[in-house]
Amino acid sequence: MSGSENATVLIVDDERDVADIYALRLRMDFHDYLCKPVEKTDLVAAIEQQLRIRQYDDQLSEYFEVTSKLALLEQEPPSGQLDGPEELTTLRERAEDLQTSLDDTLAEFDDIDTAFQQITRYQH
Repeated sequence: MSGSENATVLIVDDERDVADIYALRLRMDFHDYLCKPVEKTDLVAAIEQQLRIRQYDDQLSEYFEVTSKLALLEQEPPSGQLDGPEELTTLRERAEDLQTSLDDTLAEFDDIDTAFQQITRYQH
């Protein structure tokens, strides 16, 4: 792993030819594309959107990690490797907190989608 797998890529380009933009999208791996001239508000909104997506992705990964540990430990707790029932309680609480946060984010999806649609990505 080179470390770039976790990088969020936002391209700002001055390309005007729609065919070239589509070709670029097929060749490159990126998360969002804005065509110059770019308004500051659009750039900030696109960056904030990618940060929200990253946060949701991180929370979802952690949620699956915690719940898989819980499923395993609740089925067959290893002898002597747990700090007692407190560790299970802590994991359960963390799973609940993460689920609440993820549910809240999903509830906001309509707002996120509307904001995504309002960003000017290409100007004729």
